[in-house]
Amino acid sequence: MGYGQDVRTRKSWDVYCAAGTRLVASAIDTAGMLRGEQPPLPRGAFLIGNHADELTPWVPVLACCVPACTGFVNIPCCAWTLEGVRFTPTQRTLAPDDITKRFLVGVADVPPVAMPQAPLTHASPSFATRAANTHWFLRRVIIPPDGGATHSKHYAYYAYIAELHIRAGWCLETEALRIPSTKNWAFVARCRACDGVKDAPSDWPERIDAQFQYLAASAVFMKTRLPNDTRHE
Repeated sequence: MGYGQDVRTRKSWDVYCAAGTRLVASAIDTAGMLRGEQPPLPRGAFLIGNHADELTPWVPVLACCVPACTGFVNIPCCAWTLEGVRFTPTQRTLAPDDITKRFLVGVADVPPVAMPQAPLTHASPSFATRAANTHWFLRRVIIPPDGGATHSKHYAYYAYIAELHIRAGWCLETEALRIPSTKNWAFVARCRACDGVKDAPSDWPERIDAQFQYLAASAVFMKTRLPNDTRHE
C-alpha cells in the first residue's frame, strides 16, 4: 500500500489515503533512527526521496539501515548537506578527470566509461563492469552537455549527492525524469556495489563500512525539522 512521511500534509494526501496508503505528518530523526531509537523503516522497503530537502543527502545512508532494502530513488531539489545546513559549492572544478578520484572510493584504477546495455534489468555480476557503468551514470549527471568543466552550484550539488550515494556502497544509476521541473534528475540504487559479485576487492566491505560510519557520524549535527501539521498523524 505504501507509507510516507512529511513535516506537513499535502493537498493530494486525501486521494492516496482513500486508497489505503498511510501518510503521516511527522519528522524523521536521522540520529535516532541510526541509534535504533526511532522505529525502523519496513523490511524490504524501497525508499523514495522526492524533493526531500534536508533528508535528500540522508536517503542513501538511511537505506543502509533498512533490513533487506530493495533500493531507493532520490530526486534532489533544494541543496542541503548531511549536517542540515545549506550546501555551498567548493571552488574546485568538476572536471572529468576528477570523477573517479573523488567518487569511486577505493578503486585504484580509473575504470573506463561504459554505457550499460539496455534493457538494464539487473546489475552486472562483475564488479569491474559495475564500476564502469557507475562511471558512465556519474558523468551524464555532473558533466555539462558541452563536456567542459563547471563551477555551477546545480552540478556541484548533484556531484555531492552522487558521492554520498557511492560512499554508502550503492551502485549508482541516474535517470532524467519527464516532469515539468529543472530539478528532474533521479539518483537510483537497486543493489549494493559488491552484492553478488566475486571480483570485488577483498577489503571492499570494510572500506564501505568505514565510509558509512563516517557519513553516519554527521547525524549528530542534523537538526530535525519539527512537523507543523498533525492532521494525518
